[in-house]
Amino acid sequence: MSDLSWPDVSLGNIFTINTSAVIPNAAPNTEFYHHSLPAWDATGGPTVEKGSSIESNKVNITKPCVLVSKLNPRKPRVSVLESVGKDERHCASTEFVCLEPKAKEHLRFWGHLFSNKRFAGHLDRMAIGSTNSHKRFSPGVLLSLRIELPSEPERRLIARILDTLDTQIQKTEALIAKLEKVKEGLLHDLLTRGIDDNGQLRPSPEQAPELYKESPLGLIPREWNAVRLYEMAENHDGQRIPLKKSERKHGTYPYYGASGIIDWVEGYLFEGSYVLLGEDGENVVSRNLPLAFPVTGRFWVNNHAHIYSPKDDCDTRFLVEVLEQKDYSRWVNGSAQPKITQASLRMMWFCKPPTAEQKAISNSLEAINQQIDEEKIKIAKVRTQKAGVMDDLLTGRVRVTPLLDKAQATTPA
Repeated sequence: MSDLSWPDVSLGNIFTINTSAVIPNAAPNTEFYHHSLPAWDATGGPTVEKGSSIESNKVNITKPCVLVSKLNPRKPRVSVLESVGKDERHCASTEFVCLEPKAKEHLRFWGHLFSNKRFAGHLDRMAIGSTNSHKRFSPGVLLSLRIELPSEPERRLIARILDTLDTQIQKTEALIAKLEKVKEGLLHDLLTRGIDDNGQLRPSPEQAPELYKESPLGLIPREWNAVRLYEMAENHDGQRIPLKKSERKHGTYPYYGASGIIDWVEGYLFEGSYVLLGEDGENVVSRNLPLAFPVTGRFWVNNHAHIYSPKDDCDTRFLVEVLEQKDYSRWVNGSAQPKITQASLRMMWFCKPPTAEQKAISNSLEAINQQIDEEKIKIAKVRTQKAGVMDDLLTGRVRVTPLLDKAQATTPA
């Protein structure tokens, strides 16, 4: 921090490390709030589990605290427990340092401070390990760090400002999740029932069985066909050329891998409108990122993404959706490096409505896709704003003192 009016203090003067242990297995029927790294990565908080399902010793949490992950400090994992309910049992992975304040503290401020990239950088430089993902800092290192500490009223106001931005982010995340769920239901209906000549969803097979026929995919509308992928699009995997990082000359053309752009290069292999489908990697199983996505213009593709150009009677947007919604789990080969092979893709069946109906289905999805994209842009802007505001407030470049003075001036004597 940079503002010399803030006193320089050691974190060891403010916090103590909770080393109290608990063996959840010893209370198999007791429910624990289990603060683990997988739970944090999935939800940003704990999961509720029976003691019988929690292996090994954990940190026993009985007081308000801040949990800071020792592992890979470049990626801050921080949880704030402002209170522990009378009937609640909390435990944490020993990968977390459990910091308990020696005196009453506004822990939300400390949660923001420990999540700050500048602070994470300090911890990363003191961490030990062979690779970034396996580096750890020792708990004592954390307590030895010194910071320039704002006054208690300033800490509260800084936390309130950053909490406000967090609330905006959380609300937008919830809206995106809701829209994704709506899209999921709509997509299922559109890719099983389709749209009739009146622009409406067809009645379901239960409502109007005469509108459907049997196929390798099950019941599909009579106007549709079940086809192999090569009947919808032409494959161009043979034209892919992978480039090692040392072989890439920086340029203006995107260089695509399994999940999107990974670099920009001087030349290009393809020009036009194509669809990429991730071929291998963790995302083939987790599906945390889109597996199928459209690309246009001039670009380069490595050998980790299958590349297709839709045939004349296949709408590009429709092809993206049918490839993205497909369940590939039974077709994935390999465990260490999951892969969807060309041979597997040639064996799969896909639905193919008439071209006009493909376009109608794509148009129906476009509105909700656009809404989701707009919300994602909003959330990216707020995250960028928060990062800048956080750094300004936590370094003292921007002071909240004028706001405090204004609040005090308007408070009745």
